[in-house]
Amino acid sequence: MKKAIFALSMNFAIVDIETTGGAAKNNKITEIAIVISDGKKILDQYSSLVNPERPIPPFITNMTGISNKMVRSAPKFYEIAADIIRLFEGCIFVAHNVRFDYSFIKEEFNQLGYTFSMQQLCTVRLSRKTYPQLTSHSLGNLIKHFSISVKNRHRALDDAIATAELFHKMLTHQKTLKDIRQTVHMGIKDSAIPEHLSMDTIAMLPNECGVYRFLDQNNTPLYIGKSKDIKSRVLQHFKTGSAKSKWLQKRAHNISYEVTGSELIALLKENDEIKHHRPELNIAQKHTHFPFGIYSHQSEEGYIKFFIGKHPLKTRRSMQLLRLFTTKRGAKGHMDGLLEKHGLCAKLCGLDASGLHCFRYDIHACQGACIQLERPKDYNKRAALAKSSIMDYFDKDFIIRDTGRTQTEDAFIFIKNGICVGWSYGQVQEHEQLTPIKYPIGANALIRQFLKKSLTAQIIPLPTCP
Repeated sequence: MKKAIFALSMNFAIVDIETTGGAAKNNKITEIAIVISDGKKILDQYSSLVNPERPIPPFITNMTGISNKMVRSAPKFYEIAADIIRLFEGCIFVAHNVRFDYSFIKEEFNQLGYTFSMQQLCTVRLSRKTYPQLTSHSLGNLIKHFSISVKNRHRALDDAIATAELFHKMLTHQKTLKDIRQTVHMGIKDSAIPEHLSMDTIAMLPNECGVYRFLDQNNTPLYIGKSKDIKSRVLQHFKTGSAKSKWLQKRAHNISYEVTGSELIALLKENDEIKHHRPELNIAQKHTHFPFGIYSHQSEEGYIKFFIGKHPLKTRRSMQLLRLFTTKRGAKGHMDGLLEKHGLCAKLCGLDASGLHCFRYDIHACQGACIQLERPKDYNKRAALAKSSIMDYFDKDFIIRDTGRTQTEDAFIFIKNGICVGWSYGQVQEHEQLTPIKYPIGANALIRQFLKKSLTAQIIPLPTCP
């Protein structure tokens, strides 16, 4: 029997806050009010001034009446955080322009190292659907339109109580109830929700960057993925109606996740966990055995040469490993592509062992490097391009600094001896607290792709030991 997803007996936490400014990343809460409602009446209420630990701009004081003097002895957010969490338990987060209030509270908890996540309802959106004839759906206009009594506008508790009264009025409309049901369902049809998963499990997923895992009844990963927004990506799995989503509907019993902050760490962690757990639905990244490689070295005549051989290569140690492959056929196919694209010599690529010159010379596809008609200097320009395009190893040691999990934290990814060795979090790079990569193969390609598009990453040279 499918669990009931939504009932009007559920409680709602109707929230209003006052802040030092408009953006959560750069500002703080100065007052918070929470009104608990069952949809018909107010059950409980809470309000407190909050010390923002920074000056309140004069124009904010003029608007709200909250001054620096008023908040000087008020509790800081971390001192009331536990009380707020207890009030929110089992509730849906409701606010007028919910994105604003929710983003500030989420950011406050982020700075405490706590992942805050709740289902949300916006009374602005509900008002637009319930009362489409109104020209404005601002709280002030709705208060005036419905003659709601408010003593102090722009004070958190008064505005929260006014929002609660407005919300109760909207709940008397059948259309509003339908809109609320669709919102709480988060756009998922009842038939698409895995029978072993509660909607609360999905609702508590964070809208943050990280790795998520669909688990079976034994907590064995069925599928591992990464996303900049974990909750949104998980929801997509159940909205598509694909064969994958139908399979997960039957098999998934739980979802676990880990917030990484850094998209690069999410990519690396996903790759590492897939190779370690080998989930049924992850196919492309499962391989952990790479017994063949493409190598390069410089010949006595000065030409860049390539060679396909087993890995690890026990002889000819002067050769540089460029990339590993699961099969020799795969390595040869890759080498054939480089040959055509860059106009290389089949003999110097290890693909032709017959005669004095390569077969490509006869069809004028090789310019004669195999018999030293083309100068090494000219040939090596094309060979170097081919080498850089296939190179899966870094020639320098360095650190990548990226976005951390909180505003005060950075992420550090370490490249040493040509490969990624792991990552750490902090305000400075910490070698001692390194989370090591178990399966570094494939990680370098992910790093290169990320660095090409990233606007946040910073390259730091790795200090060398004296």
